[in-house]
Amino acid sequence: MIIQYEKALQFSRRTNILDRVFDPDTCSLNGCSKEIWAGSEFCRKHHPDAVVYQAKLVDSILKNKGKIESRDLSAITLCDTNFEDLSFTFCRFTGAVFNRVSFRGTRFFMCLLDDISAVDCDFKASKMMSVVAAGSDFSNTSFAGSNLINVSFNGIKGDFTNFDESDLFSSRFIAASLNSAQFRDCNLRFVDFTNARLRNTDFSNSNPNEAYLMTIPAQ
Repeated sequence: MIIQYEKALQFSRRTNILDRVFDPDTCSLNGCSKEIWAGSEFCRKHHPDAVVYQAKLVDSILKNKGKIESRDLSAITLCDTNFEDLSFTFCRFTGAVFNRVSFRGTRFFMCLLDDISAVDCDFKASKMMSVVAAGSDFSNTSFAGSNLINVSFNGIKGDFTNFDESDLFSSRFIAASLNSAQFRDCNLRFVDFTNARLRNTDFSNSNPNEAYLMTIPAQ
C-alpha cells in the first residue's frame, strides 16, 4: 500500500510538472497576462535578471549532458551554442530563437518546438518522435540523416532546408513553405504535404508517390 501511494505521489508530481511545461502560468507581475518565460515566475520583459537566469539555465543543461526532462525552455535565445547528443523529453521550446546552434545527434521526444526560429542550425543525425515544430523557421538548416517520426512541420518556412537521407514516416508539412528544400533519398511514406508550397524542391531517390502530395514537383 505504501509503495502504491509513493508511485501515485510521483505520478501526481510528474503530472504537475508537465502541466506547467505545456500549459504555463502567467507572469507574476500584477496586471501582466503574458506567459512565464523559460520556467521562471515572470515573462521575459519583466524578469529582474533575464541574462543571468538564461545563462544558468543553459549551463545546467550543458553540465547535465544526459536526459533533460519536463523543462520549460520557451523563448530562450541562443547563438553559436553546442547542444549536441542531448536528450529532451516533454520539453517546451516555444518561441525560442536559435542561430548557428548545433543539435547534432540530439533526441527529442514529445517536445514542443513550435514557432521557433532555427536559422543556420544543425540537426543532423537527430531523432524526433511525436514532436510539434509547427510555424517555425528552419531556413538554411540541415536535418540530414535524421529520424523524424510523426513530427508536425505544418506551416514551417524551409528555405534551403536539407532533409536528405532522413526517415520522415508519418510527418506533416501541411501549408509549409519549402523553397529549394532537399528531400533526397528520404522515406516519405505517409508524409502529408497538403497545400504545401513546393518551389524547386528536390525529391530525388525518394518515394513521394507514397506521400500525400497535391502536386509532385518535377525531379
